[in-house]
Amino acid sequence: MKSKILKNFLKFSLWTSLYIFIFLFSAFITMFMLIKGETYRVPDLRGKTEEEAIKILTKKELYLKKRREVFSIDYPEGTIVNQYPAPGEKIKKRHFIIVDISSGGERVKVPDLIQKNLRAAQMELEQYTLKIKRISSIHYKFQSQDIIAQNPPPGTETFKKSGIDVLVSSGPRTLAYIMPDLIGKNIADVLTIFDKYGLKIEGIREVQYEGIPRGTIVRQTPLSGYKIKRGNIIILDVVK
Repeated sequence: MKSKILKNFLKFSLWTSLYIFIFLFSAFITMFMLIKGETYRVPDLRGKTEEEAIKILTKKELYLKKRREVFSIDYPEGTIVNQYPAPGEKIKKRHFIIVDISSGGERVKVPDLIQKNLRAAQMELEQYTLKIKRISSIHYKFQSQDIIAQNPPPGTETFKKSGIDVLVSSGPRTLAYIMPDLIGKNIADVLTIFDKYGLKIEGIREVQYEGIPRGTIVRQTPLSGYKIKRGNIIILDVVK
């Protein structure tokens, strides 16, 4: 009789332990699934306003916390610059996303660069935390590499670390002429005309020719019809 009672007790204890184990195991699995289901991937809030970010986070049962305002030329004023945790990381619901808000770029007045040499202008802009962004060039009366125009104009405000576009002189345009036929002309008259157009005759060679008046040009280099510019070498043979 006692043996039967002990047997039934052991059987009861075994089943009870089994039920308790199943219950605890089920509770563990349920809790694990619930905890796992409460995690989200952090959305990318950069470039969004606080209001836009709050709407996105509310749907995921997450909260927004503003940490500070920072200068930024990459993000408009009032939008999110940085966030912690970073986009794509996992986070549990009802946790905070900490963000930095752009207060816009720190502003500075643009210096006057007109008629300054390009290299000197670049060094000056470094003092304002600015830089040359784009360089264009045209022929102009200013010396080569001197600045003709700029954008933004002098005195206007712009963001630090932003760029200035400049138009640079490539020097005055060199005029071109067609070499005239000088054979038979007097050297004095030719010198007067050439001087008027800024052309210089580099060499005058005196030669002996019978029957031709003194000072008459009998040979020229370059020949008539050739294109010449200021600085080209012009040589004339003149009767002495």
